[in-house]
Amino acid sequence: MTGGPARPFAGQVALVTGAARRTGAAIAAHLAARGAAVVVHYHTGATEARALAERLGGGAAGCYAEGADLTRPGGVGALIERIVTRSGRIDLLVNNVGTFQVKPIEKVEPAEWDRAIHTTVTAAFLVCRAVLPHMRRRGYGRIVNIADSAADKLSPQPTLAPYMVGKTGVLILTRSLAAATADCDITVNAVSPGIMENSVTKPSGGPAAIPKGRYGTYADLNGAVEFFLRRETAYVTGENLKVAGGWHS
Repeated sequence: MTGGPARPFAGQVALVTGAARRTGAAIAAHLAARGAAVVVHYHTGATEARALAERLGGGAAGCYAEGADLTRPGGVGALIERIVTRSGRIDLLVNNVGTFQVKPIEKVEPAEWDRAIHTTVTAAFLVCRAVLPHMRRRGYGRIVNIADSAADKLSPQPTLAPYMVGKTGVLILTRSLAAATADCDITVNAVSPGIMENSVTKPSGGPAAIPKGRYGTYADLNGAVEFFLRRETAYVTGENLKVAGGWHS
């Protein structure tokens, strides 16, 4: 079943990782409003994830919450099998999960470094690794990885090093998977937000520091994510779209 212009994802199953709150929750809500049956992934936010799934229509709409630690291969594999068993397939995947920490690099503990890397690029890799065989069997899939507007710039990040190393890795992973899946109707792209209205850190110059003169909104981000997830964008893969109002252009 294919949806009309207002519901382009009708009949499709979407998995959004790290969707219990903030960015992931906003993406999940947008996809559900556009017709998708959304699986709301969480790690620690079970209560929030389940409440969101109910707000999105619950079982009647094919929306439900599933928990897993995405840094553990076994846990990821079990998560994907549960979803495929319950929903029948995964058409759309948005890898949003990640850890943002502001800390001088010389004070970063090894465990903090590992956590930042594992919850960004490792988690995205493991989820893609588990989902892609199912997409290949059906001959269709759309994957969007959430990166960062500075991820393609090899610039010093003295207070964000683990996070930015992980997000730069997400871009390399995105392009590598896109090349590996270009022989079928599967696309893998990245969306890179800039300074959002609810960003943890903001430039000292405020919105005036952004060329567009304002911070980004979830509506801005959702438009970019939807573009890559649509059936019509089958020829667009391996790309990184910055949603940053000219910041880090």
